Amino acid sequence: MSEPIRVVCDGCGKTIRAPAHYLGQTAPCPGCSTPVRIERQFRALGRGGDILPEPEPPPATSPLDTKPCPYCAETIKTAAKKCRFCGELLDHGLRLDRLEARGGRGVSGSGLAMVLSFVVPGLGQVYNGKVLVGILWLLLVVIGYSAFVLPGLLLHICCVIHAGGGSVVSAVKNL
Repeated sequence: MSEPIRVVCDGCGKTIRAPAHYLGQTAPCPGCSTPVRIERQFRALGRGGDILPEPEPPPATSPLDTKPCPYCAETIKTAAKKCRFCGELLDHGLRLDRLEARGGRGVSGSGLAMVLSFVVPGLGQVYNGKVLVGILWLLLVVIGYSAFVLPGLLLHICCVIHAGGGSVVSAVKNL
């Protein structure tokens, strides 16, 4: 048996459920006796009684428009540049640009450098290939901690931000 059709009476605003075989006919409203034409005019009532139009059917997609993601095997569009399920970049040019922006490292390169600098100040800079800068950060943070805890903590935070590729000047301004 098919689902009943819901219509709203123009006279009293009452929602009426009619059997599907009444489609296209006119019937009196049980609340006010106003003639109501039984049509599929809406899907449901919204907040405040607004009538929501029936949704349009989704556009037909052919199986040729989709392909499996090479990383997670979910079905994605053939023209997709990034998988909406796993977030991996599918376009080779975009992937190379992202790697260049991260200094040739993978996704976790800057994050790993930050963690290393958190554990040992300056080690993230050494990981990024800046050995002298790493040694300088280590000395600065040790001097800061030996002077007082607060300067050492601030220098340690700046060291971690610098290891991740962030700007220390803007980080200090935001503190």
